[in-house]
Order: sequence, then C-alpha cells, then structure tokens
Amino acid sequence: MEDPSITLNKEAAMVDRRVIGFRARAICEALNALWVANGHAVQAIGIDLLPEDQAIIVTTQSAGGLAARRLERYELTTALIRYCGGARVPLPAAAEKHLTVTAEGVMMDLTLALKAPPGFKKPRASRR
Repeated sequence: MEDPSITLNKEAAMVDRRVIGFRARAICEALNALWVANGHAVQAIGIDLLPEDQAIIVTTQSAGGLAARRLERYELTTALIRYCGGARVPLPAAAEKHLTVTAEGVMMDLTLALKAPPGFKKPRASRR
C-alpha cells in the first residue's frame, strides 16, 4: 500500500526524508541559544502554538519586563535551521524544508531527492 504522505520525485533515484520535532521547551531553548549568540538580552520563557495560523507566540522576559511576539512560520523555520546548524544537528543544505505547527509542537520535514544513490564503501574488517 502506498503512503500518500511520501512522494517520490520522478527524477530521483532515491529520497532521504527526515522529520525533526520540537516541543515548546525545545523551541524556547533554541531561540534562547540564538539570542545569546547574537548578544540579545532577552529570554524566551513560553510558547503558544497556533496551528490554525501556522505561527507561534513567544513570551519573552528582559530587563524591560514581559512581552509577547508572534513568529510566523517562515521566521521560525529560519531560526530553527540556524539553531540546528549551531547545535550540529545535520540538515542537508540541498534538502527541501517544510515546517508545520501542530498542537503538540513544530515538525520540520526535510526531503532530499538524490538523482543517483550514494557510492558504497566496503566496511573495514573489524579488529578483535
């Protein structure tokens, strides 16, 4: 039976598909890491997920007090890709990236269409 959620590019010999899920706590930690790295004195302390709008509301705390900021899907996608790069989470640069905001968190779907399968290297014999 064919899974309708998986589509193969007609020119692709092979497709690498990955999904990375972020719960609210992980989104806060990712945003905080980026903001610290960029010298911003603000901290994300809460996330409201808005799946119907494909956006989130970030509650932040700074010396000026509490504030709320809406992040649209494209802004969140950019931030999470930058976070993954800094956190050494492998994201193929050529992969198509799609972000979905759900009631449970944010899902980043990565699809990389390969025109030919990667080369195979014979494994080394193990030493015992």
